[in-house]
Amino acid sequence: MKKILLILAISFSISTIAQTAVSNDLVVTTPTRDTMYIINNPNGKLIYSSWLIEPEAEGYRPTVFLVPSLEPYRCCATRKKCKRKNKIK
Repeated sequence: MKKILLILAISFSISTIAQTAVSNDLVVTTPTRDTMYIINNPNGKLIYSSWLIEPEAEGYRPTVFLVPSLEPYRCCATRKKCKRKNKIK
């Protein structure tokens, strides 16, 4: 019984860690990965067009936006609730 509980606890912790936000030079996602912001440059346009062609990956189907700067969206990637979310849209 202890082994089963240990396995369940480990698998639960791995699944919650897997749902972290992505924030890098080209892409920012929300923690739930339902929204993705891609920077508007040649590399970002390539990523954006690939998401338009194949809109689902690893079970996620985010709403994708091409934006001029990712800085306003980084707060959403680091916290569950973004204080500026209403101002951004």
